[in-house]
Amino acid sequence: MQQERTCNDKTTIKPQYNPTEFRRYFLEIMNNLVFHRSGGDRNLILTDEMRDAVELVCQYMNTEPKLLKNEGWGFAKGLWIYGAFGSGKTILMLTYREVRRRLFQTKCGFKTCVEMNDAFLKMDVYTNKIHGMHAIKNFCDRSDPVERIFDDLGEEETTVNHYGNKFCIMAQILSERHKGFPKTKTHVTTNLRKDQVGEMYGGRIDSRMYEMFNFIRLGGSSNSIDHRKNK
Repeated sequence: MQQERTCNDKTTIKPQYNPTEFRRYFLEIMNNLVFHRSGGDRNLILTDEMRDAVELVCQYMNTEPKLLKNEGWGFAKGLWIYGAFGSGKTILMLTYREVRRRLFQTKCGFKTCVEMNDAFLKMDVYTNKIHGMHAIKNFCDRSDPVERIFDDLGEEETTVNHYGNKFCIMAQILSERHKGFPKTKTHVTTNLRKDQVGEMYGGRIDSRMYEMFNFIRLGGSSNSIDHRKNK
């Protein structure tokens, strides 16, 4: 792929790669991931809805100025992908991570929110105490240099007991990463509607998410499909 910019030009925003080639590459990686994750049973079904989502993600990754025509969007923000089950949210962000790794040589972590809870609650075999905050300290680092993708927000137990106190692990992580914004970059996938976030995680997270994220909805149009059920 021919790179259009050879230096880090901080005075103007320009695409880093030819936009057409970049989209072709992104979709190639996405199709390969769908094929391998399905054990060879499926290929990518590119509905109009998914095509629109891919277009936004490509504009975002490739720093294309036209992205900023979308109200509230910015390159410093992360991506918040929300919508119905099986709408392709996870595979979209797995493709994002893989393209980041291959083209931009940028590390992008990926964890499910259930895994974050499990790490927090895991017992230390030597002390017989849960790992607690020590297990998630890197994710709460306000200067975290690694982009983080948190998959399936809302699938985890939103409240756990921590030595008699009720504690919401993902609310803590998102709150701390907000304190480091825009230096820290965070991405989320979730089946939750926007109005459900405040109900489950509190008004503080509901308010801060609008500062931290660009929003893409999947699974809400007339041509939406469950990609897990279609071959």
